[in-house]
Amino acid sequence: LPQFAFFWVKMRAFYPIVFYFLFRFIFLFTKNVKWQNNKLLNFSLMFSCLFFVVIILFTNWIVREPTRGSSGLITFMQRGLVTDLYTLWITVISLIGLGICYWHFFKEHDRLEKKQAFLVSLGLTIPLIEDPLFDILLPMFGLVVKEITTGYSFVLSVIFIAYAIVRY
Repeated sequence: LPQFAFFWVKMRAFYPIVFYFLFRFIFLFTKNVKWQNNKLLNFSLMFSCLFFVVIILFTNWIVREPTRGSSGLITFMQRGLVTDLYTLWITVISLIGLGICYWHFFKEHDRLEKKQAFLVSLGLTIPLIEDPLFDILLPMFGLVVKEITTGYSFVLSVIFIAYAIVRY
């Protein structure tokens, strides 16, 4: 069982790739061709994603080994410079993506597209609030509830985004 948990910890290494595809989705959703075709922007996004994938995959600098928790084996973030850089990168990338979505929402004049932009932005806001709260702030005070909340915030985000895409 610990080897299985270790496997899933290492699979978590591919989490930064989600941010690359999130930005590709945001560029397509906001219909911004200039950002879609910007080679430097795409290269820097992919390079930074792959940089953190390699660090998480081949070291324990960001994610610790699995330990026993109340609901089974759980993982925690290491404390240190690399984890701080990773957290800063995720936060900045998320805020930029969220800013682009809300910018699209405020500049849109069509009523239906404005509703769609609002729901997509709301769907992207949920994990932006949930991740720093449950990954960083609460563990600083010794409270660990991440293992319960991760699935709910992801499902709620997908519901908002899927509803916005299908309905509008």
